[in-house]
Amino acid sequence: MELGKVFDLLSLFSPFLLVSFIALLSVYNQDLKALVLIFGIILLIIILKTMGLSVEQNADYDTFCTMFNVIETPGSSSAVIAFIFISMLLPMMFNKHYNGILITVLFLLYFSDAFYRAIKYKCYGSLSMSTTLLSTVIGLSFGALYFFAIYFLGEDYYNLLYFNVSKNNRVQCDKLNTREYNCEWVDGSGNTVEEQVDSASGVVADAAAQAAAEAASVATSEAIEKALVTINSTQKEESESESESK
Repeated sequence: MELGKVFDLLSLFSPFLLVSFIALLSVYNQDLKALVLIFGIILLIIILKTMGLSVEQNADYDTFCTMFNVIETPGSSSAVIAFIFISMLLPMMFNKHYNGILITVLFLLYFSDAFYRAIKYKCYGSLSMSTTLLSTVIGLSFGALYFFAIYFLGEDYYNLLYFNVSKNNRVQCDKLNTREYNCEWVDGSGNTVEEQVDSASGVVADAAAQAAAEAASVATSEAIEKALVTINSTQKEESESESESK
């Protein structure tokens, strides 16, 4: 296949390939970003249809200017690429974290699409260039409005935007949580360390009380013995003094 034909195919199907890649990426990451983006693209196509752009179609319009031989809304491909571009560029600008490769790829896709439709095949007749530029402005404007509509809903909806996570991982750490957690350490036997400490404390307390009781009993017995000795010595002295007086 000639290189020119490859370029024509990529230019013709660039919006379809771009949306398909984004959808597959969301399926892989298990998020709703692609669904939100595709919904915005549907609204954009409805706006273009409502505007009712009427253009002159050349003889090769169905062959070179439509995907799957389906007549498309004039300027829709440029508008879709512009919409996706601004939807991904604005989050980068807010986070000051730019993906240069993605920006370059989107630029190349847009200029190849514009060259293919407005210059090479003049898909919209004499109005090809003006239709491409007008649809680009519409795509950029609606994409910006769509982004800010989601952005101003609050931080809970930032995960619906592309490139919403900056280098400091802002979205995952954007909320302070006052929830408290109680942790327990469990040993190999399934007993918590807290219970072991409590049981050990109880054993120590019982041992201390028992030791204190024993010490008190010993002290009491020694005091009684000393009292008995003192009484006996006192009685003996009294008896001796009485015998001497006689």
